[in-house]
Amino acid sequence: MECGYHNPCVGQRGACENWYMNSAVYGAEIRCNVIGLPRNQEGFFMENNRLLSASCVVIHEGCVLLVKHTYGAVKGKYLIPGGFSELLEMPQRTAEREVLEETNVTVNAEKLVAVRFTEKEVWCIFSAAYVSGTPASDGCENDEAIFMPVEEALASELVVETTKVIIRAVQRADKSGLAKSTFVNGRFTKDNWQLFI
Repeated sequence: MECGYHNPCVGQRGACENWYMNSAVYGAEIRCNVIGLPRNQEGFFMENNRLLSASCVVIHEGCVLLVKHTYGAVKGKYLIPGGFSELLEMPQRTAEREVLEETNVTVNAEKLVAVRFTEKEVWCIFSAAYVSGTPASDGCENDEAIFMPVEEALASELVVETTKVIIRAVQRADKSGLAKSTFVNGRFTKDNWQLFI
């Protein structure tokens, strides 16, 4: 069956590219054009694989980069920018791409600072260095992208609690994170194999 997820940005059923399917269809055998969802050779969603997503914590001049979501359980709340990986995309690249798409800010993802697992998903969170750009909403997934003072973010009821926990972890003096090693297994290339140690 075709994916029946309603993409709020496109406004039509079945147009679910780059969108996670809701729980009503998640896990069913469905044919879908979502980039990044694990599929078998016939194009069907494979239930036994986890979805991969990535985000960045960008702290610049005492402020943290946040977006205010327009959909789902966190609608109207602020969180760190991020999203699902595209097909064959490494997590670090996903994090950088998603930040740029959602906020108009270019960053360099540096250290892996947290990984969150659920039954259905793996979420990689990187600390990232600000490179350029002025925060601007993508006009779709979020209706605001801002640099919010860190202390304000940590105190705000409008900031998702998981985001606060991650910001606090990044701020800890003893939290060094994992850096990407220059070592690459000889059977792979640096573009498709990464070790964080």
